[in-house]
Amino acid sequence: MACLAISLQPVNGPDILLQTRSWFPVSRALAAVSAFRLARLHLARGKQSASAAAASASLDAIGDDPLAASSGQLVVGVESQYRVVYRLVNSIYVLGVTTSSDHATPAVHAFAVADAVNQAVSVVVAACRGVDVTPEKVHRKYPEVYLALDLVLHGIGSVRLSQILATIHGDNLARMVNSSPDAEVKARGADSWPVVEHLAHVLERRRRVQDRSNGNEALEW
Repeated sequence: MACLAISLQPVNGPDILLQTRSWFPVSRALAAVSAFRLARLHLARGKQSASAAAASASLDAIGDDPLAASSGQLVVGVESQYRVVYRLVNSIYVLGVTTSSDHATPAVHAFAVADAVNQAVSVVVAACRGVDVTPEKVHRKYPEVYLALDLVLHGIGSVRLSQILATIHGDNLARMVNSSPDAEVKARGADSWPVVEHLAHVLERRRRVQDRSNGNEALEW
């Protein structure tokens, strides 16, 4: 199953953003990212109990976090029902959520979600103009980040993503979103949909004319 939700979770403080697919309940996405937070808090507290970790509001320091120096995935939630792929960018975790119910192809799901997470990281880094990513910088470009991550969540090619990243600091949100499909079409060397639709109508008219001509010839014969 593809990536179902993307979240930006600071090391300290509340989540910045949670973007879900339309058919995936927000409550389930919240359960997954909350379980991830509790898991890393529990790991960071070491010998402290899980209940003490759940009651804690934040980590003391990023260096105390066992997940701080790596990217990877955790299986969390009741009965291990969610798989969370994460990457830490400065002080913000970029999370991709999927279910872990299909045990036949977990690696395929993990790679698909990891690809979405990597694209989300590119969006966040571009919005913050570098790897010095902070919640404050993300909030300044929140509308652009929100729209870009929505496209990433629903699937986006590398060409279109590059176009979005190049225009993320522009003044026109609509241009950022709507110009990228044309860029991808041009990069592939394909015709745009209006051109294809026009050609289809032309071919259909020619076919009808040809059918009428063949019918008239048959009657005359």
